[in-house]
Amino acid sequence: MWKRIIYSILGIATVVVIVMIYNAMQFESLQLQEYPDSYVYDFDEDAAIERFAESLSYETVSREPGEVDEEAFEAFHEFLEASFPNVFGQLEVELVNDFSLLIRWEGVDTELDPLVLLAHQDVVPVESPDAWSHPPFAGEVVDGIVWGRGAVDNKNGVMGILEAVEIMLEEDFQPERTVKLAFGHDEEVGGMYGARKIADLLEERGVEPEFVLDEGGYITEGELPVERPVAVVGTAEKGILSLELVVSGRGGHSSMPPRQTAIGILSEAIYNLENNPFPASVSGAARDLFRYVGPEMSFAERVILSNLWLTEPVVIRMFEDSPASNAMLRTTAAPTMMQGSDKDNILPSEAKMVVNFRIMPGETIESVKEYVRRTIDDDRIEIRDHREYAFDPSPVSEAGTDQFDLVHQTIRQIYPDIYVAPFLMVAATDSRHFVELSDHVYRFTPADLNENEAEGFHAVDEQLRAEVYLRMIRFYQQLILNV
Repeated sequence: MWKRIIYSILGIATVVVIVMIYNAMQFESLQLQEYPDSYVYDFDEDAAIERFAESLSYETVSREPGEVDEEAFEAFHEFLEASFPNVFGQLEVELVNDFSLLIRWEGVDTELDPLVLLAHQDVVPVESPDAWSHPPFAGEVVDGIVWGRGAVDNKNGVMGILEAVEIMLEEDFQPERTVKLAFGHDEEVGGMYGARKIADLLEERGVEPEFVLDEGGYITEGELPVERPVAVVGTAEKGILSLELVVSGRGGHSSMPPRQTAIGILSEAIYNLENNPFPASVSGAARDLFRYVGPEMSFAERVILSNLWLTEPVVIRMFEDSPASNAMLRTTAAPTMMQGSDKDNILPSEAKMVVNFRIMPGETIESVKEYVRRTIDDDRIEIRDHREYAFDPSPVSEAGTDQFDLVHQTIRQIYPDIYVAPFLMVAATDSRHFVELSDHVYRFTPADLNENEAEGFHAVDEQLRAEVYLRMIRFYQQLILNV
């Protein structure tokens, strides 16, 4: 009897191994093998770099939803009009909610659905200007590097798109399909008064974009075990929610504390959240990422990634130790703010902790709230919404469609020696407001960022190499030509 059991187990194991090897051998590359050479118009590179640098001198800072530095944005708009006379002189330019820009470039065939290109004019505040190597709003170019707040997030997008269109207008080019440029003014605080209003306006007009392209992933090197850099194109983005965990008490003198203080109660809640993370899975855009890069890996890695039906738990364990890859596998919870007493000898009558959640596709704001309630399981803690806006995760735009392949082709035309893959955006963008208009919403910044540039998002010494910015202009030209 035991022999039969052992032989059965060995037989099953043999079949599983054969199936896994077969799947690995059938794990074919999805990288484009043939595509046209790049064919874009030449332009004055030095002048383009100077304009980009100057754009960073305008302090279009977003601090709170609905608050606008009117003077800064009006000055920035005047600068744009002076810098791009063909765009603002020949095309239909519309102010939406006073400070966002919607620009329409009519195509030859107005029956074709339009291309929509997004970027945002606003930037995050600068907390420690003295810590910068170059002043954050000086717009300096030093040794081929453009320094300033907005260099990577996201005035490179606004200026790169406008440069591309201005160049093409100078050449009397007219696109086959209509191109719409949408530049919101409050992306950094949710986009409810900028991109949201633009999306509502387009929906009212019955606009159904062929596809939408916003900021997002970029070209990375060394993040994945492949021989070439990888351009990651966001085909979905996580939702966002911030909750306040609040404990109210009697307060009092710190010399006579209760058995458990309000802050102690909160600390236990955070401990429970951090030690009971949301469940992980390799699904949606994350699964598509492995499908696109897996065939370019070693045979052993191909065996693992081509058999996720069996190896998914192994893949999760491989990737969950890295904060970046772990964020692609599960909803994350990050305590970010804590408030207690104003003095060291007073017990707070109210203690508060803010936790920021980034929500995986497949989950919702309500399911996250329920998970938090169950995990904390403490009636002494009140759970409140922290701010006025929260968003469910976006739908996943399918990879491998004509629209995705066109973006894929454009990337390879400008950056031939790389791989392209879909992925899940763990941060939030204005594109979330356009997912009801199109099934094809992509998030990609056409830039090969180095370590210093990638670390510049919302940080000290934000910077971008001039050569990278020039390639961005060529990318946007090529994309418009391709569509």
